[in-house]
Amino acid sequence: MDLLPILFPKVRAEVLRLLFADASAELHLRDLTRRSGLALGTVQTELAKLGAAQLVVSERDGNRRYYRANAAHPLFPTLQQLVLRTTAPVAPQPLATLTRDATTRKPTAVGRQASVIRPPSDLPPPPAAHTLTLNEID
Repeated sequence: MDLLPILFPKVRAEVLRLLFADASAELHLRDLTRRSGLALGTVQTELAKLGAAQLVVSERDGNRRYYRANAAHPLFPTLQQLVLRTTAPVAPQPLATLTRDATTRKPTAVGRQASVIRPPSDLPPPPAAHTLTLNEID
């Protein structure tokens, strides 16, 4: 049974689930909205509340702001255990997760990559390329 939404409002429960289930996760705002299915403004408001309580910390990298659970907060272990014990297992994400390289601080794709779309094999081969000569141009 998923108790987190019963204990907290839906938005807060979802943000806590995304950030506290994996303490090393650093997610930017758009990624949080995609994964949660919630509106951008709603997630921004909740992140501001969690940031004011110092449960979530953020760091700017260029034009992106990354959010993560504040592992130094005294309530972190309790909240993380609550999240892990009360939520259903999270289905793997089909796209790669962006993390930042510890040395360069540049975004790096980790995890599954998007698959390459290939045309069906029953299609006829593309026509051979034709090279124009000077006589054909005139």
